[in-house]
Amino acid sequence: QLTLLAASALGNARDDLQRHLRIWFPFSTLSKATPGIASRDLADALRSTLYLLQTGMNIEGTEFGRITIDGKVYEHDVVIRCSGKVVKRKKKLSKREYGTSHIVSKQEVKFVYEKGCGRLIVGTGQYDNLRLSDEAMLYLNKRGCEVVTLPTPEAIQAFNRKKGAKVGLFHVTC
Repeated sequence: QLTLLAASALGNARDDLQRHLRIWFPFSTLSKATPGIASRDLADALRSTLYLLQTGMNIEGTEFGRITIDGKVYEHDVVIRCSGKVVKRKKKLSKREYGTSHIVSKQEVKFVYEKGCGRLIVGTGQYDNLRLSDEAMLYLNKRGCEVVTLPTPEAIQAFNRKKGAKVGLFHVTC
């Protein structure tokens, strides 16, 4: 009960921080203050940096078909953005190319990857069945993104432990 209450408070604090960032650093102000730099990229970098300094985000656990993040249960594969935002994985991008969502395509990695992200942590499923395609790995390597692939229970531990800009992709079934 206390864990859920703490997770809820952290989620509210994260929402407040993101709301204040939009007030403190509106895109128009950033673009005037930093000519030559895309204002959206700078704003995203500022959000990510502050998030990493302020957040208490925690992936609490997983079992077949679900993952719990900050007290919320997701019953589908997820992507965790550098900002901490959790979104549903777009596995249809891979299924369209390979006929399965167990091979992650370059198109899907383009959706997952964020500029400035130094690390992608991939949870390969409860039984380690998910793989990145060669094209996806090449795309990430060209961008200098370190890729860590582990079965989802171990990937969760790595995600919680690793500091710095990171994105997570977690497959929650096989």
